[in-house]
Amino acid sequence: FKAPKVLGDIVESIAGAIFLDKVLDTAKVWEVFQPLLQPMVTPETLPMHPVRELQERCQQQAEGLEYKASRTGNMATVEVFVDGVQIGFAQNPQKKMAQKLAARNALVILKEKEAEETKADGMNNGDGAAGKKNGN
Repeated sequence: FKAPKVLGDIVESIAGAIFLDKVLDTAKVWEVFQPLLQPMVTPETLPMHPVRELQERCQQQAEGLEYKASRTGNMATVEVFVDGVQIGFAQNPQKKMAQKLAARNALVILKEKEAEETKADGMNNGDGAAGKKNGN
């Protein structure tokens, strides 16, 4: 679910009014907003934008990341390549949205691949460890 922009504008306006009313005291603004936002949003629960998450993930893994965009008529197409291999693809009339969707698709593929590798490693390591624990 994506909230309409007007809701963000309303929250921003209220925060600005409190900030000005309390003589530029950010602590007072936080006093008002923290109880309202805490059940919904914290830095830990706030989702990262897929393009940023993919960028950071590829930097951590020392993998090359490349986006290739094209347009046919009113449809933008974005492909995501990691180390030269296409792993994400999306189409949307808006190029930025196509990039976001392609990054999200790529992240799904990468996370599934990592989960499979972790599971395979666990099975390989688990068998050897179990044998040692049992004295075999």
